[in-house]
Amino acid sequence: MRDEMLYTNTSMLAFVGDAAYELCVRLRVSASGAFHSERLHRDATRYVRASAQASAIKAMLDGLPEEERRLVKRARNKRITTKPKNADPVDYKWATAFEALLGYYCLTEQSEKLEAAASAAMRIIDIDEAINREGGAAVISESADKSRNTGLGGGVTAIAAADARWGIGFEGGLLADLPGDRAYFRECTLNKTVVMGRKTLKSLPGGKPLPSRTNIVLSRNALFRADCEVFSSFDDCASRLESVDSSLVYIAGGAEIYALFLPYCDECLITKIDAVLPADSFFPNLDADGAFERVWESEPQSENGFTYRFTRYVRKDARAAGMGIGYE
Repeated sequence: MRDEMLYTNTSMLAFVGDAAYELCVRLRVSASGAFHSERLHRDATRYVRASAQASAIKAMLDGLPEEERRLVKRARNKRITTKPKNADPVDYKWATAFEALLGYYCLTEQSEKLEAAASAAMRIIDIDEAINREGGAAVISESADKSRNTGLGGGVTAIAAADARWGIGFEGGLLADLPGDRAYFRECTLNKTVVMGRKTLKSLPGGKPLPSRTNIVLSRNALFRADCEVFSSFDDCASRLESVDSSLVYIAGGAEIYALFLPYCDECLITKIDAVLPADSFFPNLDADGAFERVWESEPQSENGFTYRFTRYVRKDARAAGMGIGYE
């Protein structure tokens, strides 16, 4: 009976999850220091609207285990017997799925996941509202031109494979299957800290973080997952990286993440593919960037019909300062 309730009765799960999430929300808004009942109710309503919950579960979905994604799908696809009040029917279905997931955590006594999911949902809602207030401006970063005079400093390394036009990806995947490049990437980043965006994480095998590395994900959506560190703002991510030796930090994409961190990179390891390939995302053109110079290039490699070279680009002022970057 217990299994039937947990895996098939999504209405029961949503009933429990609704109450559990409401409690989490009320505890959060009560901690704000506001004691007027109308203010508390208004603040709580921001997080419990169907549209807000729908936005949260959509952002969290990629980070859920397969079993939990199936539960969300089953709850979302359940037929609505009564017309929801003051809510779009599609949003209402997503919100029901979100509540079912929290109900599942509650009834399976996974209190840490329940609290983490509720907190992640509220962060996502806060971020969405901030983006809307700022007319769609990206909350993830102040600017890719941000001064390098921050606590993060320099010394970070970007690593990517790019074609002749500096294309790095197409429709969510890499441009070419190059086992040698994958081995090179692994050799460079093993036991290091790797920074990437949500889409790059999703493109990895099984959507799982890279093994034997510290995986840090920067995303506008505060993803809920326990197998990597996720930050929804550039400043928070940069603060985390301050505790890491910058020479052990590798930026692994995608395009926006590369652009954000390039001002902090003193070295870029680029696998240059000798071809022009279909691409919809690009690495900054270092050949046209006066701040960098190419200091090393390997012999040509050939695999799967492609010719490519490993190259190293170094920031000129870092090289002049003798910051310990090796050259071959």
